[in-house]
Amino acid sequence: MDQKTTVTLLELAAKSLLNNEPAAIHALDKIPRDLFVPLFKASFLGGHKSMLKAMVRVWPFRCLHIGSLNTREAYYDILEAMIDGLQILPALNSCSWGPKLRILDLRSYLDCETICTEIGTTFPFCFQSCMYSQHSILKIEEAQQSVRCLGIGNSGSEPQSAQEPMELLVDISLNSTLRTEQFLSFLCSKVQQNVGSLHLCCRDLQIDRMSAHKSILQFLDLGCIDHLEIDQANLSEVITLLPRVIHLNSLSLCNILFKSYKRRKIRSFLLCLRRLDNLQELSLSFFCLTDQLHKLLRVVPPQLETLYLPFCSLSHRDVTVLSQSSQATRLRVLSLSNNQIFSEVYEPFQTLLEKVAYEKPYATQRKQTMPTTYWYLHQHIAA
Repeated sequence: MDQKTTVTLLELAAKSLLNNEPAAIHALDKIPRDLFVPLFKASFLGGHKSMLKAMVRVWPFRCLHIGSLNTREAYYDILEAMIDGLQILPALNSCSWGPKLRILDLRSYLDCETICTEIGTTFPFCFQSCMYSQHSILKIEEAQQSVRCLGIGNSGSEPQSAQEPMELLVDISLNSTLRTEQFLSFLCSKVQQNVGSLHLCCRDLQIDRMSAHKSILQFLDLGCIDHLEIDQANLSEVITLLPRVIHLNSLSLCNILFKSYKRRKIRSFLLCLRRLDNLQELSLSFFCLTDQLHKLLRVVPPQLETLYLPFCSLSHRDVTVLSQSSQATRLRVLSLSNNQIFSEVYEPFQTLLEKVAYEKPYATQRKQTMPTTYWYLHQHIAA
């Protein structure tokens, strides 16, 4: 029997179990491990909240990822059911068939499987584990391993933790809708009930009207975030937040208030950008950069790949600076859409395009070691 046929039979078995959901929930501690993944997928897509809660409670693998699964119906209800099923495990749980869940990943991620392959290391590895927070499983287990290597663990002087650390991975959108607010309240309550044992890890954070969400921002571990989008804020709020999100890969700022702009604040903002060593994508929309682009190019990291500058009121001087910048030629994507580029900037703009034309074949020659550079230059030419 080939693998494809086996998978089909498991899927049929999972659907058959869901025909009698109460009996299936009662039998979860007796069904084989191989049936858990297809049963989870069928339960998620079918919106079986009681089954999902029960499966999370007895999940026999180290991690559980939504991955590419998606449903539009009662989405928050499904997430809440899974979070409600989280069972903080006692330390040193040695039961081979007992619950082992340590990482619950509620993010929609196309390239992620439902469970990660367990490899033969001291601690089974999950590819989506949090890497930065001191409260992450990775950091805690590294510390515990160091203690054991030093021989402290056998001395009996240090009490064992009563509970195993767990991680809850979720993308958060702060948009002030009633259902979102209810979900966030439920989420905060779950974490507070298990403070010290449940680490909430948010990688992708979207904020609409930053002033309305200061309390939840104080609650989150912002060091985990690698993608941040802010729409409607003043520059002071952004400057206050950026030092707490030092591991960003992507930053998008839109509709940042300009009335409070002062030279000191601009310098503070640029200083914050300079410290974002991992930044690969930067988007500034409706962000007045008139005659300021040279300062921005000085502080962005050399590995920046994508730069979006729509509606930034770029001037003749800005385009000239861009045409002379070595940083510009290292970008893979540059967007200058909806900037009033007048006829007098044709020459520097042409220079920029010539540089790109020269760099592209050079990059193609290096394609064995580096990806080919692609450019997308969008402009708005005033009549």
